[in-house]
Formats: sequence, structure tokens, C-alpha cells
Amino acid sequence: MIEELTRRYLHEVDRALPGYVRALYVVGSAALGAWQPGASDVDTVILTSRPPTRDDLAQLARTHAGMPRSPHFDGVYLEPALARFAGLVPEYADLARRAVGWRAGGRQRFTATDLIAAARSVNAVADDAWRRFGD
Repeated sequence: MIEELTRRYLHEVDRALPGYVRALYVVGSAALGAWQPGASDVDTVILTSRPPTRDDLAQLARTHAGMPRSPHFDGVYLEPALARFAGLVPEYADLARRAVGWRAGGRQRFTATDLIAAARSVNAVADDAWRRFGD
């Protein structure tokens, strides 16, 4: 269901705004294997090719409005200047690559150490955000 929903979104947004979305990453419960049908939404991080124009924002709103109500498809858009956040924690790149492979149906083995690393990666991004944008 998650793959079907993301494929639908990518098809619709590419039809409405060709080339606007460069990459889409499923995050949250769906990426961690904790997604619950009927209860969870689908969280994504979407990298774009450019900052949005007013017309782009209107088209994105129409695209999201046309998505199924359940599960809710949620996206955080990162334009190129903000996309560098995706590379904030390169020490977790291997874990992220394996997680993406697992979500795509590949066989991956995760350990307790991997779970601790996943938590640390979230903390690293949050700490960086506080340094940059906190009080």
C-alpha cells in the first residue's frame, strides 16, 4: 500500500510539474517497519529541483487534494538550498542505504546497534536544527 501510494503521488506530481520532484524518501513509521494500516499515515521527505513558485504551490495543493484520504500522504518539501540537510549525518549513510533497500523488498539484517544508530541520527538532525534555528 505504501509503495502504491508513493507511486501514485510521483505519477501525479510529475504529470502536473514535470521534473519538479528529484527524489522522495519514505520516513517515519513506514520506513521503520512500524506502519499500521488504518492508523498510520505515510510520511515523506521530497527533494525538489527548484524553489516553488506560487503556481507550483497551487499545483502541489491540488495534487495532495487528489490523493486518497487514507492512508494520508504527508510530505516535507526540501528545495535545493535546504536539501543539504539530507547529508547532515554522513556517518549514518550505510544504515540509511540498507533501510531503503529493505523498504524496497531487499533482504537486510538490522541489529540492536543499528536501532541505536537510527536514534542517534534523529538526535543529530534535531541537535543541528536547534543550533541553527533554536532560541
